[in-house]
Amino acid sequence: MVIFPARKPIETMNSSPTHSPKSPEPVSAAGTNSLFFILAIPLAAILVIAAIFSLRWRIVHDLPIMLYFGLLTEHFGFVPYRDFFDFNLPAMHLFSATIGRIIGYSNLGLRIVDLCWLSAIIATTAGYLRRIDRRAALIGPILFGLAYLWSGPYMSLQREYLIILPLALALWALFSASPKIIGYRPFFVGLFFGLAAAIKLHAAIGFPLAIWYLIVENRDGNRKISYGRNTGRGIVLKSFSGFLLPLAATVLCLWFSGGLPAFWEIATKYWPLYTGLTVNHTTISGANRLMYIVERFGSLGGHALWVVPAALAMYIVLNRTDWPAPRKRRVVFLGGMTLAYAFYPAIAGQFWTYHWLLFLYFVIQMAALCLVAPAPGSTRLRRLFPAAALVVVICLKILAPHHFLAQAQYADATPQSRAVDEIAEYLSAELRPGDTVQPLDWTNGAVQAMLIAGARPATRFVYSFSFYHHITNPYIKRLRREFMAELEQAQPRFIVKMTNGYPGVRGLDTTDDFLALDRFIAAEYTLVRAGDGYHIFQRKADGQ
Repeated sequence: MVIFPARKPIETMNSSPTHSPKSPEPVSAAGTNSLFFILAIPLAAILVIAAIFSLRWRIVHDLPIMLYFGLLTEHFGFVPYRDFFDFNLPAMHLFSATIGRIIGYSNLGLRIVDLCWLSAIIATTAGYLRRIDRRAALIGPILFGLAYLWSGPYMSLQREYLIILPLALALWALFSASPKIIGYRPFFVGLFFGLAAAIKLHAAIGFPLAIWYLIVENRDGNRKISYGRNTGRGIVLKSFSGFLLPLAATVLCLWFSGGLPAFWEIATKYWPLYTGLTVNHTTISGANRLMYIVERFGSLGGHALWVVPAALAMYIVLNRTDWPAPRKRRVVFLGGMTLAYAFYPAIAGQFWTYHWLLFLYFVIQMAALCLVAPAPGSTRLRRLFPAAALVVVICLKILAPHHFLAQAQYADATPQSRAVDEIAEYLSAELRPGDTVQPLDWTNGAVQAMLIAGARPATRFVYSFSFYHHITNPYIKRLRREFMAELEQAQPRFIVKMTNGYPGVRGLDTTDDFLALDRFIAAEYTLVRAGDGYHIFQRKADGQ
């Protein structure tokens, strides 16, 4: 099978018309070669040390909630959406349940999973970047690994982080020269983008770019691959068959389990409300929301500095190297992915730190291409200036002292972690078989304490944040009524209410009050423990 056009029979990592495949680096690259080794070795060592330090981290923020849903699914047999209310896609519940079933929910076990996932991302990224440049294939993945770990436990196993691996696999399949892959390339590319979309639908924003790349590559390379009578149509059909497979599988699983109607209701009625909240949990709509999205998009999540070396790298590759067209096209595609995933947070109007992780991943890989060897005869300034720009950004964004200090402090106890431990200890000691607990919380620790204690929820509303925004909306009103009906029927033995900033919503059509709930607790429950940031109520009928 002919992999590349006859006019370029061999395409190596740093090949040029005047160099053999075994000697890919031109003499003029000596300066960037030295700089590469000066960067690579200490950065790799720091990455290993940071990974070891991260083994001390606790799970925090969203992850305990996702894991608790996994516990409900795999241990208690709950059906997602029907038996517990949540607005994440089913793939996250499958992932959490699988992790819980295999390794449990310990902090150390989950840190090992997180680092294994990071290792897979690094290896896959290096695999596809080797088809562009060997030095970038080492530096880029290491830089991302450090950027990820510097983000701390807050970022651990977030959905965008999980999405990176299937996207990296899609690029690996797209750039692969293996004869075993090429014939099925469109299907595998679509499959990996489909897996990413199964976690968050708009993670597929780069899928059309991948189809474009397949079509252009096949046309320009004159490749005789059986994609069907109409090559372009065949590529599209095979790509979409792979893309739809994971999505169809999740829909079928929901259908057979009985959770599809509840999921559809949440998707159509709650998603539009949730996307009307800012990162500060303030309701926003209309022109104000548009202005908010534009403003937040312009900040690029605080990662704008990486754009400088990334843009320099694109310019160098396209204008200052003698690379063959297929190799340059890979860089153009990588740049297109960087631009596409810069828009990823704006699509949903959600701008949490982890929503920018996909953009950060791609812009770092682009920036690493500043180390490519320019065409022979380039001046010393042209050789070293892009690499120097990359070094400056690395010093400012990766090697800043506060990253190292934070890394050493992440394992220290915080008020929230102490509250989690106290609540979990209390519930573990007091719960009897058949008892249930109702958390009044979102991400402040009550759900995490129930995960540790293995407590069963009293209602299908594991978090109650959704009761306090858009309160005049008929759907939210109905959720409030359903919650109170389930709570009054369940009569849980304990109610755990977080008091530190909960529920924390602001703006029009929000409230801090839930009078029916307050009256129910006052009439039926008594306060048995008041800690820093939490109250535990026990049913009066149980006696003291």
